[in-house]
Amino acid sequence: MIKENLNRPQGKVTCKYIDANGNILKTQTTNLVVNKGLQLIGDILINPTIARTLNTLFLGNNGLVFGADTSSIPAPTITDTHLVNSFFSTQATSSNSTPGTNQQIITLVFNVLTSQANNSNPTIVNNLFTEIGLGTSDGSYLFARAILIGTKTPVIALNITWEIFLG
Repeated sequence: MIKENLNRPQGKVTCKYIDANGNILKTQTTNLVVNKGLQLIGDILINPTIARTLNTLFLGNNGLVFGADTSSIPAPTITDTHLVNSFFSTQATSSNSTPGTNQQIITLVFNVLTSQANNSNPTIVNNLFTEIGLGTSDGSYLFARAILIGTKTPVIALNITWEIFLG
């Protein structure tokens, strides 16, 4: 008899805020793999030539601006298909897949430079982000989503590592 393993893939996202001197200012971790992410795994398994790659980080702000109250942002749900309001995306700078204990670990690393994802209004410059997503570059699949509240400024870079645990 085949034992079914019905565990949902798990994920962990770590965001390091790095100042101009290389000091790490803050690190946060959280994640939810959404149903669309499970669909992506299934689509790739039945059609390995599919032209979709899990390699894109999305930053969003839930439609809020810098200085807004962020205390009532709803948690991600498994039925999420996109960020509420995505304002920036970037491709992974590195990725790998390695075996772990009874699981496969996929790791993607993203860098958001000091010159990227800042507010375009020169009188504000600080840009609030409240949500983060992992998906395909064409935006057709959101694999995972997290609430991650932070401020992106022209003197802050972000180093984001997203790990997915399959098994």
